[in-house]
Amino acid sequence: MIAKTQFVHLISATAFSFFTGITSPSWAQSGITQENSNKAISDTGIYRAVTHKASPAYNWIEYLNKSLKFPKQFSKDDVSVRIILEFTVEKDGRLSHPKAVKSVGSINGKEASPEQLQPFIQDAFRVIINSPKWRPAINNDIIVRAYFTVPIVYGNH
Repeated sequence: MIAKTQFVHLISATAFSFFTGITSPSWAQSGITQENSNKAISDTGIYRAVTHKASPAYNWIEYLNKSLKFPKQFSKDDVSVRIILEFTVEKDGRLSHPKAVKSVGSINGKEASPEQLQPFIQDAFRVIINSPKWRPAINNDIIVRAYFTVPIVYGNH
């Protein structure tokens, strides 16, 4: 018999690309300032549609696999949890304001309650907040704040 092992992983790269393809309208842009670089930086607003999406400046999947921690209280349970996270990529590349857009799962074959999902959501938030900086989004040659959405799956088999 094979011993159970814990794992945390992302949905396929295709799903990752699908969720990250969401961007924001140009009307969301307001006050613009020009820095000493070639790119201007928008003062306010968070974009959903941009001409160049924000992206990790490192191996994102490797970072998640090393950083996500399976909640200890569920280590002996049969767990399948999926969390869709949305966060903001700031103009300086920091990740902020994580939000669980959707969280579903099962524990030992029964639908997980919101209370049971909370430790998984909190762990995902911790990883987002502590992430290294990303390359920020650019909209019409202006560096902007932008939303980013990613699916994360916790399970143990």
